[in-house]
Amino acid sequence: MYIKVNHKLSEFGFNYYVSYRDYNDRFVDENQSFSLPDGNRNRYLKGITTPFNYADHYLELNYNLTKPERYVFNASFTDNIFRSPHNDYGQIIREEGKNDIYSFTKKINT
Repeated sequence: MYIKVNHKLSEFGFNYYVSYRDYNDRFVDENQSFSLPDGNRNRYLKGITTPFNYADHYLELNYNLTKPERYVFNASFTDNIFRSPHNDYGQIIREEGKNDIYSFTKKINT
């Protein structure tokens, strides 16, 4: 949302943007291949469903005062509010000849 208002020599502006995501069953499957001096390694990472969500709010206030032929004053105030209570990530790592590894990352961003 963007609003601009002019009054006499002043201009006031307001800008607001929000980005929001909310998934209950996010997962990522991966295939990885490594070329090492002792041979190649291949592994498969099977995604485990985990929650993921965030809200990103961007605010901007602007003020401009212009007196033609004399001066220009311009001020901007901005803030970005980001909250991500769930940014978890889980996978089972499978590699031939090895036991499965359970990998889970629980990120704490508030």
